[in-house]
Amino acid sequence: MFTVADGPTAVRAELVRALSLSLNAIEPEGADLDGRFCAALAAVWNGKKATVALLLRHVDKPVLRRHVFSGPLTSAEAVASAVDEGLALAETMGFTMDDAEFVELDEAEQAERLGCWNDLRRVKNKVSHIDVAGTRAPGPEQAEAGPAVPTEPQPAAGAPPGKVALGRLELVSQDSSGRAGPLARLLSYF
Repeated sequence: MFTVADGPTAVRAELVRALSLSLNAIEPEGADLDGRFCAALAAVWNGKKATVALLLRHVDKPVLRRHVFSGPLTSAEAVASAVDEGLALAETMGFTMDDAEFVELDEAEQAERLGCWNDLRRVKNKVSHIDVAGTRAPGPEQAEAGPAVPTEPQPAAGAPPGKVALGRLELVSQDSSGRAGPLARLLSYF
């Protein structure tokens, strides 16, 4: 049986036994939630006990609902049963979930799925594995390259040499000898 509960959502890759992501974003049925949501289910097993959690994440707002299996999970069979029950719960809400298999995936696929899980669980991030139309977004190999972002700080336009600015805040002030001025040394303490 799953109950709504707050709690941690971070997972360690070596402890994950199952991870399933929704293939679509929908308005869940019977979950008293407004708006479009996507879902993910994860099972974490440390060898002695486990946790199975189903996360529902609003696509446009920073809203996350965590459903956790409330019974004791002390065996691999109990974990598999809880995963099946969690997938059934998600499907009764209207979600279409993908395969929950995680352990047999290669490292790159595991990392990609964990990245999707992290995008979904962090309410400050935008959900990346579901696009606006409600289908899976293309993977990194299919996405177009964005504009190049310089990695080195660039001097501000019209700034004297030796000063590097980020926006309009002066970060470093050096005189012609290469030493920081008294004001820069004072401000470095704050």
